[in-house]
Amino acid sequence: MDQEKDRDLQAMKEKQGETQFGVVEISDSVIYDLVNVALGKIDEIVYDSKNTKKSISIERKNGENAVAVTVNIKVYLTKSVRQIAETVQQTIKEEVEGMTGLIDVSNVSVNILDVEIPKRTEEPEVPDDEMIVDDNGDEVQ
Repeated sequence: MDQEKDRDLQAMKEKQGETQFGVVEISDSVIYDLVNVALGKIDEIVYDSKNTKKSISIERKNGENAVAVTVNIKVYLTKSVRQIAETVQQTIKEEVEGMTGLIDVSNVSVNILDVEIPKRTEEPEVPDDEMIVDDNGDEVQ
């Protein structure tokens, strides 16, 4: 069944969104929303609600079901910047192509504009099942 579904999706891509019932077109605003969803799945991205519209750009030639995506992001420095960028590229490509079944993501450019170093908590984490007691043997909250 999956092979048949994949074959149908591939045929629809080749026919620029034509199905047996008509034409399927996906607007850039839908692609923008899918890119936003993809970015939301990545823990290393610092989310800034004020700049989301400015941080994503989509380029598509008229009549084509292929897009190039550019994202400008700020990241938490929890692993290498390159690893984060590759995760962003892969996640965006998989999200847009998987959810549309029609759009090919030809390129994902990632511009990392800033990094933020996560703050460490001062107090060590204590498992719930362990009790902390003071010098008198009384439980401390």
